[in-house]
Amino acid sequence: MREFYTGWLTHWGENIVKTNAASTAAALEKILSRNGSAVLYMAHGGTNFGFYSGSNTGANESDYKPDLTSYDYDAPIQESGDVNNAKFKALRRVINKYSSASLPSIPRNPNRTAYGHIQLKKTVYLLDTLNIKNTIDVAESESPISMESAGQYAGNNEGSILSIPKVHDRAQVFISCPSRNDDERPTYIGTIERWSNRPLHLPYINCPSYNKLFVLYGADRLIRGHLNKFHELGHSNEECEGGGSNEKQGSNGEGSLNAGCDWNKDHSNEGHLNKKHSSEGSKVGPSEG
Repeated sequence: MREFYTGWLTHWGENIVKTNAASTAAALEKILSRNGSAVLYMAHGGTNFGFYSGSNTGANESDYKPDLTSYDYDAPIQESGDVNNAKFKALRRVINKYSSASLPSIPRNPNRTAYGHIQLKKTVYLLDTLNIKNTIDVAESESPISMESAGQYAGNNEGSILSIPKVHDRAQVFISCPSRNDDERPTYIGTIERWSNRPLHLPYINCPSYNKLFVLYGADRLIRGHLNKFHELGHSNEECEGGGSNEKQGSNGEGSLNAGCDWNKDHSNEGHLNKKHSSEGSKVGPSEG
């Protein structure tokens, strides 16, 4: 059995779940007596860190039930590490009965220390923290974005979807990791073309800092942006000229990465496109919208 439930999780607003030690041990013995195997879920009830606590859902939004940060689960080894409880002893007796090897001795419960009463004092109001934030870690967007899009800890982050609604006429996409090797050439990912205009899947690349995104329009129009840590896309060049006709080449300034991190203008010098960034006399970047 892939998951033999030793207890159950607890949702917000619920009483802590407790399951019967004798019936849990009897259910395990039915499996082992038939020469079966089982994985105890959970053997040790731990603690959910960060945003990993999870939830259960149903057919409707009203069925959404968030889990507690505690994942004690009423497991035989409790969240605190205690094993001096009826469920641990009952399951141990069953396992010992059908095990071909002798079991180790039962350890003591972890030592505890009484810290006494702790007085908490107000330090700062929640929204006041917005004024002391690290601006390096701020992600800006014209529309609301997901936490994963901003590089927030936890969440899927296993790739992104790059969408450029109006490409004139062909855009080649590359990704590199500056912190891994400054001399490493960007890796070609794929192409977005005007005649198909399909979004492009950007694979997840484990990069210590951020992944740098390059989009090459035609032969010489290049825009750059950052992925992962800041999740910004190429920054619209306000003074980019088009081709030889009235129809400007490149992008019309629109583009998104997954949940709508819009293309922003950035006038810094490192890692972003400047307003007057040029190469050999040719203006580079997406065309004006």
